[in-house]
Amino acid sequence: MNVRAAFLAEAAMSNQDGTFMVWRGGITTVQASAYPTIMRLSLILRLEADAEEAKELHYLELRIVYEGHEAPWQRIPIAFKEVPQGEKFSYVNIVASLSVQLQGPGDGRIQMKLDGFGGPPEVTFMARHT
Repeated sequence: MNVRAAFLAEAAMSNQDGTFMVWRGGITTVQASAYPTIMRLSLILRLEADAEEAKELHYLELRIVYEGHEAPWQRIPIAFKEVPQGEKFSYVNIVASLSVQLQGPGDGRIQMKLDGFGGPPEVTFMARHT
């Protein structure tokens, strides 16, 4: 299984035809004038599986680590469609809505595992004062 994209956006949605729409993708910094505040972002992942991998149910685990505080792992099942005839891969888009309370400015990251193993790279972000 390959990770083709992993990034944060203001908002995103998956479409039934396998495409996705993204608003303000590529966010690395969030700003707030007062803390504590709630950060609301979307995590977008695009995964690729070959014909054998697409037959199995997979799991994505993720958690947010912010200024040394680790949120619990959340587990999401991933089911690929069968690889279309004449093609080599199946794709799935995952759009996860994140809502995290931030006590103050700092640095954070979203850690991920695929099927219990390290998979996608960590997605990092910063919270700053405006």
